[in-house]
Amino acid sequence: MRVLYITRKHPPIVGGMERYSADLIATSIAEESSAMILNRSQLHLLWWLPLTWLRMCWLCIFRKPDVVHTTDAVMAVALYPLSRLCRFPLVTTVHALDVVWRRRLYQLALRRVLPRLAHIISVSKPTVAFLLARGVAHDRVSVIPNGIMPPAQQDSISARKSMSVRYGIPEKAFLLLSVGRLIERKNMSWFIRDVMPLLPERVYVLIAGAGPEEETILRAIRERGISRRVFLAGEISDEERDIAYTGADLFVMPNKTVMGDAEGFGIVAIEAASRGLPVLTTGIEGIAEAIIDGQNGVYFPEQDAPAAARAIQQFLDDPQALKDLSRSAAAFTIEHFSWERLAEKYYKVYKQVLASRA
Repeated sequence: MRVLYITRKHPPIVGGMERYSADLIATSIAEESSAMILNRSQLHLLWWLPLTWLRMCWLCIFRKPDVVHTTDAVMAVALYPLSRLCRFPLVTTVHALDVVWRRRLYQLALRRVLPRLAHIISVSKPTVAFLLARGVAHDRVSVIPNGIMPPAQQDSISARKSMSVRYGIPEKAFLLLSVGRLIERKNMSWFIRDVMPLLPERVYVLIAGAGPEEETILRAIRERGISRRVFLAGEISDEERDIAYTGADLFVMPNKTVMGDAEGFGIVAIEAASRGLPVLTTGIEGIAEAIIDGQNGVYFPEQDAPAAARAIQQFLDDPQALKDLSRSAAAFTIEHFSWERLAEKYYKVYKQVLASRA
């Protein structure tokens, strides 16, 4: 089977969609030698998209891909006219934000294009509702979650020492970790302002990421007078992120509902959990597909600061419960979300698309 992957979300830009694209392509190359790839980070989109049209025309004439797979809905909209012209089946993955993005012309284009695609892969069940609302038939949608590559084994003591040297975090601190873009739905300014003051002095938090909410978070730190216990690391490398996953005690993902935005899945959550770092989260939207309460994380009600603080305090009071959940988190997440397992589901979709056109 000849599959052509096209993505605008690709490293070196850091993000969940970029990691999804990179891992999907890497897995496909390993599983299927005839995979073809057109990729470029979004920074180069203005010149890359016209070139991609030309390269696709060449590929469709001389190499004839069986299926073309774009890794988000934006690229599906951009390439749909060419798919009609060249008569190749177009499959896309949707992540939620690329469907709910509030731009009138874009939404009009989605309603025209999405129902006409050969197939759509949704990263979570909640995202399917967005597709159905835009006229997509249910039998044109498959749900395949995001995946993780098998994590390399690291020593938690060495990782914590490394973080202590780099950030000045005491080695005996109870360390909370957040990784991701600093945007409103991630809700970290609320966590700093309303939850951290309820926790003991030995609880610290490391926030890795950048975004428009950074100043709001800094203001919350100053207002609460907890600058000694909160560290903003900015964007970090993959190696630094893996060290943070291994050296922290608990991953926090206190997302809230935001109109016109949504968490399609939460890939950082399964990355953390696969390394034995349980996730404390509200469990809303696509996060509920990634983190299962009691298996690889713990839920608390959205915007409920006392409940979040109590959940953390329980682990402070019962370290063995945290160790047990850590072991469960790693085993459960690797079993359910490894790319090796998910690759079979992708090829099942491709075969289904080809069979429908036979």
